[in-house]
Amino acid sequence: MTKEQEEAIDYVQKQIDYFKEQIKFIEAVDSDYYDEEYGLYKNRVKQFETVLNMLNKKDKQIDLMTEFLGERDLGHYKNEIGGEILGIMRKYNKEDWKQYFENEEKE
Repeated sequence: MTKEQEEAIDYVQKQIDYFKEQIKFIEAVDSDYYDEEYGLYKNRVKQFETVLNMLNKKDKQIDLMTEFLGERDLGHYKNEIGGEILGIMRKYNKEDWKQYFENEEKE
């Protein structure tokens, strides 16, 4: 995960925490005065949690792809892939593939 992604996830989590605290306050006050804010804050928590789940899911997808490629025995592809390309592919380990996909994601 890139530094920017980690910062984005951290920011979104802080927003969720903030709005949850606001919701707790409104529930504790138990007043109709804050009804509009209550609905707004609950909606924001839902939206931010959706974004957070999307960010985490994307990172998990990269992990799954790197796991698959980094631990594959590419020998059975020898007839389909030229020997030079196969040698290069075998040099990549799981972390190399992960870096590759993260770089592709940036472009």
